[in-house]
Amino acid sequence: TLSDQGRNAEALALIERAVTAGGAFEAAARETRELILGRLAKTR
Repeated sequence: TLSDQGRNAEALALIERAVTAGGAFEAAARETRELILGRLAKTR
């Protein structure tokens, strides 16, 4: 995934769209968003 490749800013932009879209995978998208935010925090 983008985040696994260290491309967290790109990944965050995409996951924000997924969370906003909602649907059946909203909970998983929110979990992924938290993971990405955690990775971004570590690199700052």
